[in-house]
Amino acid sequence: MLILTRKKEQSISINENTEITILEIDGANVKIGISAPSYVRILRSELTKDIKVSNELATHQNTNIIKKMIEKLTESK
Repeated sequence: MLILTRKKEQSISINENTEITILEIDGANVKIGISAPSYVRILRSELTKDIKVSNELATHQNTNIIKKMIEKLTESK
């Protein structure tokens, strides 16, 4: 992990097309702005974790549904 210190209105560039700017500092809260192309997906890390959990649950549920369908099909033979 790269750790950088920035002050208000200073930026960090990532590649040639993404820039993170410190907009406001209020105690322990920091407001940042991110300029990036529209194809770059930007999410807060807690949302990324929630999406991952949701996808894992959906996959597990789909697997259970498929198993039940297979069981019913094999029972009917």
